[in-house]
Amino acid sequence: MDRIRTISIRNFQSHSDTELSLHNRVNIIVGESDSGKTSILRSLYWIFENRPLGNSFIRHGARDPCRVVIEMEDGRLERVKSEGKNYYQLNEEKFETVGTSVPETISTFLNISRINIQKQLDPPFLLAQTAGETARFFNRIVNLDMIDRILSLSNRKKKSVEGNLKEWKVEAEKLERELEN
Repeated sequence: MDRIRTISIRNFQSHSDTELSLHNRVNIIVGESDSGKTSILRSLYWIFENRPLGNSFIRHGARDPCRVVIEMEDGRLERVKSEGKNYYQLNEEKFETVGTSVPETISTFLNISRINIQKQLDPPFLLAQTAGETARFFNRIVNLDMIDRILSLSNRKKKSVEGNLKEWKVEAEKLERELEN
């Protein structure tokens, strides 16, 4: 899996110009209260999920666009927003944002989901869920839910065919009685 090497944050919340180089394993962000730790995570969510929406995250008084850039082993992804600008740029290709969705090419490039990152106030991953919720989660990952859907569809079809068969048998018996008469 490709990893994020650097994050550049400009005019996003409290960050006027921040550069972070990341380790290839685990990274921990520490600092005093109200020093911008959470806004680093929010800037990443902005890229991954196209959230937060609106303009409230743009640094107050900023003249330049709000911009978050992540450098990865396989390319460079930039997210930009200002008056009249709202787009992603993957290497040299620009993707305008529409609504709340992330362009498919960007999602594919990032290959990041809920499994890869946890928000600050999220309960411990999978530990706070019931056994059934955990099983459904893993079933979705390995596409077992597709097997369940196919089995359910097959059972519905089988019941439908069995119902038709009963009707046809009744009809056949009725026709046989008519022939005997």
